[in-house]
Amino acid sequence: RNLNEAIAWLSYTYLYVRMLKNPTHYGVAFHEIQSDPMLRVRCRELIEGSIKELARAKMLRYNFDTHNMNTTETGIVASHFYIKYS
Repeated sequence: RNLNEAIAWLSYTYLYVRMLKNPTHYGVAFHEIQSDPMLRVRCRELIEGSIKELARAKMLRYNFDTHNMNTTETGIVASHFYIKYS
């Protein structure tokens, strides 16, 4: 499991489909749409931000050199029981 797999996964989600249909609703600037119509850069930013937030919360371990990630026991439990973190 790594950063590139996570970005590829995002492209199969409803969020990605909606971002392509109505990018301005999701905060994508017009110049971003013109330079990156498939929103690959935006997807990478979303995934990287989520990874950093989950790593800070000790939900996963992320290697910034190899871009590999592993879940922690805390992350597995939180996911299994739908525990909210804020």
